[in-house]
Amino acid sequence: MTRLKTIHELDSLRRLEPDWLRLWALAPRPEIFSHPSWALQFLTTYGSGNRIHTVVALAPDGTVRGLLPLFQDSLGWLKFIGDPRSDYSDALCDPQDAAEIVPLLLSAIPNQSALRLHALPDHSLLLTALAAQSRQPYSIEKEEPCPAIIFDSAGLVAEGLLKKESLRRHEKKVAKLGPVRLEKLLTPASALQALPILFNQHVARWRSSPTPSLFQQPEHRLFYQNLVTDPDLWPLLDFRVLYAGDKAVAAHFGFLTGNRMLWYKPSFDPEFAPLGPGEVLLKHLVEAAVAAQASELDFTRGNEAFKHRFANATRWNHLVHRPNLTQRLHALARAGRDWTRRKLPSMYRPKTATFPSLDDSNGNAARVPLALGRQRA
Repeated sequence: MTRLKTIHELDSLRRLEPDWLRLWALAPRPEIFSHPSWALQFLTTYGSGNRIHTVVALAPDGTVRGLLPLFQDSLGWLKFIGDPRSDYSDALCDPQDAAEIVPLLLSAIPNQSALRLHALPDHSLLLTALAAQSRQPYSIEKEEPCPAIIFDSAGLVAEGLLKKESLRRHEKKVAKLGPVRLEKLLTPASALQALPILFNQHVARWRSSPTPSLFQQPEHRLFYQNLVTDPDLWPLLDFRVLYAGDKAVAAHFGFLTGNRMLWYKPSFDPEFAPLGPGEVLLKHLVEAAVAAQASELDFTRGNEAFKHRFANATRWNHLVHRPNLTQRLHALARAGRDWTRRKLPSMYRPKTATFPSLDDSNGNAARVPLALGRQRA
């Protein structure tokens, strides 16, 4: 019989890493965001290691059959480890066991706990298992589109994209600064040296916007540095800088997992914004994806207009959530009051009564309002 265990200590989570990696490799689409090293770097960088709440399903012989990697945020919500830095999240188990294991993992979440599971893609094991259940205590909502460029074996999709007039026009403008090349960082040391290009461009670009760059905060810079120096994550990283002559005009910190290139954190120098360096970066990333024999360039989550201009497919991320017991009781009470107001509106209308001692000018009994308790808006 499968038993459940909840892990709260960082050291215990580290000891789980070999089993986590085994289950990660079985996923329909292994995502870097579900990799154990991603989770461990997130917990150590952001100081969340003391709020771990990861559920593990164990076979009678102690074999790990599944895990739900959660932590509790500062507001008390249970979320996927990595939220909000992860673009895709999921439970981990053998896909053939998902219908059994995923509900078991969720059953270990205390009834009084609030749950917010963001960034669950269409194909996720957790979402698929929940969809098969007729009744469940969770709310499931579409969250964000995830556009992608799906390449074909004949190369027609990439060929059509690379012929787009806007891409060619912007490259000609950028090329006036010098020969254009997209340089991939091949070692962690060279990537560490190039990270300030990404950071500084991103900060400069978003400085005047209502949403300043995350790289203004040192912990976010540290997270990226830790990703680069992690030996288990480095083979999955794809960090490139776009040069025009000797000028770094744009950069992209992404991933190459399996045969998929993932768009994650782009930047460009706002000094050259009129030249369109962002589109030139995208053009060269398409070429790089084709050269790497990638099946797609996944733009991941986000509804930016440029993604839809170039994508030929759109998937969706979903949110699965459940308020805690107190919040649910309050919601039930509100629903009950709303139902009463709809079904019994007379209860909420001002009542009147006749007082014979109060006569109008014609000697008739006057009717005056009689308030029955607190009136509701």
